[in-house]
Amino acid sequence: NLSKCGSKSFAACTSVVSIPLIPPYSKFLDRRNMLDIRLTKGLNVGGARITANFDIYNTLNGNQILGVNERFGASWLTPAAQQNNEVDAILAGRLFHVGGGIEF
Repeated sequence: NLSKCGSKSFAACTSVVSIPLIPPYSKFLDRRNMLDIRLTKGLNVGGARITANFDIYNTLNGNQILGVNERFGASWLTPAAQQNNEVDAILAGRLFHVGGGIEF
């Protein structure tokens, strides 16, 4: 709607109109593939049950991009992590986790 400025002069008008250059849902990022593995061992000791877990997240160490700049310009399709210092714009690296539990 270019008439948002009303009676303001051309220089004082700050109205902005977004125009999509690409139809919505027509361009996608690469598919995310992530493999998580859990190894579990359970032991019965006396009247208690002890469970030990060893987890490996992102076992194949994928590094897919999760977000990009979708606005047309010099930084179009640049990963969001490079622009906004976002940590979660690229798939997190391999992670090891050791845990367990005791039930009595």
